[in-house]
Amino acid sequence: MTTNLDRLMTLIVLLAATAGCGAPVERSDVLITNARLIDGTGGVQEGAMIAISGDRIEGIFSEGEPREGDLTIDAGGRTVMPGLIDSHVHVIVDRTVVDQETLDEYIENSAKRNLADFLAHGVTTIKSAGDPEDAILELRQLIEEGKVEGPRLLVVGPVLSAPGGHPSVTLFADNSWVRERLVAEMARVEDVKETIDRLAGKGVDGVKIVYQGSDDGSQTYLYGDRISIRRLPREIMEAIIEESHRHGLRVTAHTFEEEGVIPVVEAGVDSLEHGVVVKSPVSETVVEMLREAGVFYIPTLQVFRAAEARGRAMANLKQLSEAGVKIVLGTDTVGSTPAGANTISEAERMVEAGMSPAQVIQAATRTAAEHLGRGDDLGTLETGKLADLIIVEGDPLENISVLRTPWMVMKDGRVVVDNRQE
Repeated sequence: MTTNLDRLMTLIVLLAATAGCGAPVERSDVLITNARLIDGTGGVQEGAMIAISGDRIEGIFSEGEPREGDLTIDAGGRTVMPGLIDSHVHVIVDRTVVDQETLDEYIENSAKRNLADFLAHGVTTIKSAGDPEDAILELRQLIEEGKVEGPRLLVVGPVLSAPGGHPSVTLFADNSWVRERLVAEMARVEDVKETIDRLAGKGVDGVKIVYQGSDDGSQTYLYGDRISIRRLPREIMEAIIEESHRHGLRVTAHTFEEEGVIPVVEAGVDSLEHGVVVKSPVSETVVEMLREAGVFYIPTLQVFRAAEARGRAMANLKQLSEAGVKIVLGTDTVGSTPAGANTISEAERMVEAGMSPAQVIQAATRTAAEHLGRGDDLGTLETGKLADLIIVEGDPLENISVLRTPWMVMKDGRVVVDNRQE
């Protein structure tokens, strides 16, 4: 027999069960569910749910939280991680570019395709480490306005080098048209302020100098060859770094020899492109300088074709990584070389050199963002940061090569590559 007490207890249970039914469910623009999250900080979270509003991450939650999305993406247990960053790219440098007509043709038929290829491989941010000044700034604007599809583009504008230095007398010895637009040849300290003021006024994201060669232009090593390169006078190099920092611009330096590394680190450079290549191992003096100064090191293993040169570069990378120097992924991708695919090849070579997949992922995400001065909004998947992410099959912490075929890529909270099978 049902008593009044039984009825009362049943009513209490029903009220408790339905008490929250009227509460609104949190809703986001995009909700990624059932994800294995590598957030870029070193953490791995199983059964994660990533909520995105606009172009930013609204929050990271555990599976089962009462949330909905205008677009819900079931990751199916796949790995979600930050979009990759390639910190050394030349977007519109190619041997076919010799005048304005061929530049326009190259941008339309090749550069735009290469930008799409970066996205297709999960590369959502790139740093142009030297391209024709006005053209690369215009291309950056077109990407920002959504008129060209491509990764976020950060630029240094022209390369600052000595008259008779690299790349003027190397890559562009027979191409004066590109040389005039891609290289700012600095002959006097008095030229520095005007040049940096101009670049800062155009909104560059950083400054790049070439500090390789010798004062008299005697032969030095370059990508496997011996060639005559004149180095920037030290006082000009120091003035460039000082003036750039006054504008809040980070400075990266192309170096090959320890003789170039030591002065630029003493002058306060922020990062090195290539680093030390002509000898191995790196001296303990230089290792300690790099670590203590917090200089970022971009080894660009991809660019060294000769086995001996690549072997030295890989050995030095292993040594510096184990010593605690901050390593950043960059490829030196130029022109017709395979954009995006090069980035993954670089990651694979970094693992081959002795870094763990986890360390390489950090070099291509969090550390790269810090190197670019964008650690506040890029490089990790955390609340408030830009929603640049990739979803991949498999575990890149075990096999870095799974990054070659992303299942999905998002940039600024928008799906830009979708390889889901319907």
